This record gives sequence, C-alpha cells and structure tokens, in this order.
Amino acid sequence: MAMNPTAHTAHEGDVRPLRLAMLGLGFSHPFTFARLLRDDRLQPAPGKPAAWRRGAITHIWDDDPAAPRQFAAEFEAIAVGSPDQIPIGDIDGVLIETHNGERARYATPFLQAGVPTFVDKPICTTPADLRQILDTARAAHTPLFSTSSARYRPAVAPLGRLIASGDLGTLLAARATTSHTIARYMDEPHTWQDDVLMGGGTIVNMGIHGLEPLVALLGPDLESAQCIAEKRHFTASRSEDTALATFRWRNGVLATLEVYSGSAVGGAQLALCGSTGIVQDAGDQLRWWGSEKVPEPLPPSRGYAPMLEAFLDMIRTGQEPVPLAETRAVALGLFAARRSAAEGRTVTLTELA
Repeated sequence: MAMNPTAHTAHEGDVRPLRLAMLGLGFSHPFTFARLLRDDRLQPAPGKPAAWRRGAITHIWDDDPAAPRQFAAEFEAIAVGSPDQIPIGDIDGVLIETHNGERARYATPFLQAGVPTFVDKPICTTPADLRQILDTARAAHTPLFSTSSARYRPAVAPLGRLIASGDLGTLLAARATTSHTIARYMDEPHTWQDDVLMGGGTIVNMGIHGLEPLVALLGPDLESAQCIAEKRHFTASRSEDTALATFRWRNGVLATLEVYSGSAVGGAQLALCGSTGIVQDAGDQLRWWGSEKVPEPLPPSRGYAPMLEAFLDMIRTGQEPVPLAETRAVALGLFAARRSAAEGRTVTLTELA
C-alpha cells in the first residue's frame, strides 16, 4: 500500500468531499456514520470551506459477503471482497468497524500506508493489540483517532472549564455512571460483543462510555484500577452485566465508574467533587449540590456527529483530535479494571504496559 499524500494536508479554498473506506458492519455505528454523511447533518467547520466536513463512504468490506452488498446499495458505495482490494490511492481515510478483537489486525495495513484511521470504540481488547496499533501509527506518522462518543457529551467541556478555573477548589474525586443493556448481545449474531477477547465484555465495551469522559477531564496520568463485577440479570453473559470500578490518578484524584448493563434503562451521568463545591451533570444542565449557584443549561446532545466531524477535521489537517496518551490511558484503564475483577486485587497500568 502506498501512502496517500492528500490525507495529511489542509486545503485552502473550496475542497472536494472526502472519500472514506469502511471495514466491518457487525453493529449499528457504521450505518449511523453513513447516514450522517449522506444526510449532510454535520456542522460546517468555522472559517473553513463548505465542503470541509463533507464526505461519503465509497468502499465497504465485511467478513459476511452479503452485508456489504446491502450497504453498498443504500449508500452508493463499492463493495469489495477483501480489505486489500480497497484502492488506497482513491480514499482519504478509513473507519475500522470490525469486531473489537480484530481491530489491530485490520487497522495496521492502513496505518502503515499513511491513511488517516478511525478505530471505533474500544480500540482493541488486549494490551498487545493496543501496543501494535499505537506503535504502528507513531512509526508511520499516521493520524489515528479512537474514542467513545461520550467524550463529546455536552457536559464534558463545561466540567473541564470548572476544573481549570478552580471553581471547585481542590479536586477530590469524580464519578461516571453509564447504563446500556446488553440484551442484544445474548443472541447471535451479536454475542461476540459480550465475549471478553472478541468484544471486551461489559467492563471494556460499555465501561468505556464512563472512563472516556473521565480521562478527558482528568488527563492521561491514570495509575491503577480496582473493580468488582457480577452477573445479576443476564446470568448467561460471557462477561458480566454489572461492574463498579475505582481509579486512581497519579496526583491522588480518585474516580468511580458504575457500569449497569443489566438494566433496560439507558443513560449516563458525570459528577465532580471539589473542596469548595460538588457539581453534577443532570442531562440538560449542570447542577450544584449544597450551593446557591444557578444551574448551567447544557445544549442537547448531537450524538455521534461531533466524533465524525473530528475525524474529518483530522483527515484535512493531520492533527489528532485526542492525544494518543489519553487513548492509551482509557484502554489500559479498562484492561486493568477487567484484570482486577478477575483477580480480586488492585491492578496498576504499568503491569499491563
């Protein structure tokens, strides 16, 4: 595969829509991304040409030969029989949407070829695969982006500003709660997402929606994890449906992560506790506890759109929207939590790195 030189350059004036390849159709995200692109629901980039955040899926592959044909018909893409049939010179970026445990395998050739790469969450399911992906991207100087959409929840940016401003005093602790049922993963063809090696299991596959914003707020200097997990409702789960984890940052800040995947009620919440105040993400506003401060209204969530916009910006500029140190901390933190739940002890990230 030859490097695609246009993928690393920001263009002045009007620019053509970006051409994207996609690998994998095993869950809903690929269809959501394709519809966002097709329906032109991405916001224009400030100060950029009209086509800056326009693009389309031009090539599609999946290990199920029937799936790409249906996708190609709906989104006017070219279905290919194998990933190496994707013409590298004809694409500007690639989205890796394969089974979680296979993402290092499929991302590596594109990273080596210099193609800006988005790897959906979680980036992988083992420390070895994480090293492979990150080392390949760094060696090839290829932009790499992997995140949970929870990083772009409306509350994250204002909570970050509160930390930076000192309005909370000394930051003591943080909490993230995420609830998303795994009912669908109990039946084929979706059971791979509940498998620890292929999908990551609940701690990794769902816990990322809580740890991602915590790392975005507290930084990548995550030190250790302690976690307990149970099967309360989905007793046939290959992993777990409930998990509680505590993380420690090197500066002493503690954070808790609550993962509820046995509940049919979906949702997420963040809270910060400081020496002079406690603030909670109440969905539509930031609400203070024990304070007369007026709640701060939050804009409605835009779902996956900000994440896709960030990827398109990365293709144009070559600048990664999330530091790889944070991507690494999120992944290793979740792997440490999984090992802690299995072994009943605190696990440090250095053990895994």
